Amino acid sequence: MNPELLRQQFSRHLNIELSTFEIVPLHSHASYRSYFRIVLPDDRHYVVMEIPAGKWSISEEISNAELKTDELPFLNMSRYLHEKGFPVAKVYSADADAGVIILEDLGDRLLERELDNKSEREKAALYQEAIALLVDLQNKTDPQRDDCVAFQRHFSQKLLLWELEHFFEFGIERRLHRKIDADDRRFASVRHGARRS
Repeated sequence: MNPELLRQQFSRHLNIELSTFEIVPLHSHASYRSYFRIVLPDDRHYVVMEIPAGKWSISEEISNAELKTDELPFLNMSRYLHEKGFPVAKVYSADADAGVIILEDLGDRLLERELDNKSEREKAALYQEAIALLVDLQNKTDPQRDDCVAFQRHFSQKLLLWELEHFFEFGIERRLHRKIDADDRRFASVRHGARRS
């Protein structure tokens, strides 16, 4: 993350003049995106998502979405869920040219960690809360009428093969540091129905 780019983005979109601040890299997992926590001297925190050039709409391109939009699928989903009243991180700014999105920092508390050292009753309550949220999501959304990219996607052969390549790249090559040779890649693709010329 370029500190000067950060200064420009915070000044332009949030009217915050960054002088001294800390950049803490966060795990990006299986993604082209990089995430950083920005900590200001007054202890305010933000999360910055950085997207490489040419990757702004890649997940939309491979998903055969019928909804034509220049909006990043992440932003589309975030706006949609926010409008439905779900607890999602606030988007402070999104700059496609810079490939930077500034988000509310929701912290590091994960359900998986919250379950540690909890009683069975406390665990059950957390699971019930999570399930209630999923039921609420089901009840408040309408795939037939709602304008959301998630409802325009379909699981096709093209998407399946993209997911397979994605697994090769992030699940094996980057995580395990093992290169998959071209013959094995070709074999896996053929086994999953790809037709290559």
